[in-house]
Amino acid sequence: MANILVIDDSKIMRFNIRKVLEELGHTIIAEGVNTFECVKHVERSKNEIDMVFLDIIMPRAQGYLDGIDAIKHIRAIDANMPILVLTCDAKQQTVVNAIKEGASDYILKPISLEKVKSSMEYVQRLRANIRGKEFGKTQIVADGAKTQNADNQAQNIQEPQDAKEPQKTSQDAKDTK
Repeated sequence: MANILVIDDSKIMRFNIRKVLEELGHTIIAEGVNTFECVKHVERSKNEIDMVFLDIIMPRAQGYLDGIDAIKHIRAIDANMPILVLTCDAKQQTVVNAIKEGASDYILKPISLEKVKSSMEYVQRLRANIRGKEFGKTQIVADGAKTQNADNQAQNIQEPQDAKEPQKTSQDAKDTK
């Protein structure tokens, strides 16, 4: 299965992630508590890591502000590294920012076996379809409907209401005629 790097400042969260991933048959090749450790692990072992599980909201460490900054650095090291971000922040803008910076998918905490499995399968399908590459030891081929869903992932996340353009009303349509 997949070799995974887990980065979260919470020891309990890392334990829970490890438990779920091992139950799914994956191997945790390293853990870290801050974004500095995350970037260093990816720099040293990028050819051994199949996926990164990364908490978005992390304390300052060695100049990296949070998980979003770590995503940028990981993308600079390996543009194709799957990154699953973990967050307890359900604010849509946080998730949108993570996806824009290169996160492959996100999981809202608390995690569960079902959430992790679903997200990992999604990322496997996305990678297999878009890049035609092998993920871990399993080659996945996505069908058209699921692929379209994967291609539109970031578009399906709605921005906060105040960031949207004003919606036209039926009165606006009458005024333009």
